[in-house]
Amino acid sequence: TDGGVFAVQGSANQVAAIDSGIAVEDHGDHGDISIAAPALIEATLTGEKPAHFVEHGGKVALFHDGSGKIDLFSAHDWIHHSTVSTTQLDSGTAHHGVAVPWGDYTLVSAANADDEKKPRTGLNVLDKAGNQVGETHACVDLHGEATSGNLVIIGCGDGVLIVSGSGEPNIEKIGYDG
Repeated sequence: TDGGVFAVQGSANQVAAIDSGIAVEDHGDHGDISIAAPALIEATLTGEKPAHFVEHGGKVALFHDGSGKIDLFSAHDWIHHSTVSTTQLDSGTAHHGVAVPWGDYTLVSAANADDEKKPRTGLNVLDKAGNQVGETHACVDLHGEATSGNLVIIGCGDGVLIVSGSGEPNIEKIGYDG
């Protein structure tokens, strides 16, 4: 991502950044490449059991399984300015979850806090302040996400959620054919 590599170290409760040393300056009709020695960046992120690291639209969402907290930040700033400034949101409960940046919103897995296994049951949309927008989108056994341009697909045990649009996300569920 953006000339850097990120090392998510769940058991050490931290994420480190490495400047790859490779940069491309875009001139429209061509790009100039420069190569320098890779370097470990001193600034790190810490939190309880960081897991999913998802980049979308120039932003990164890092989900901490041990707390259910989400750190939002710019990978560019971390790599190129050696600083990491985060906004933190809360999914509501610790679980093996995921968050995806979506412009001014964040897509976040929802889990059943009353079940000790904390199964993922759906997807919430949070605004900038971390407030839920609309209802939870049902997604039993939510696991896995993929992005391409302005499209996100979330895997569910009974189908997929397709997230599209600009601004507030449009979320549609498509079930698997039996």
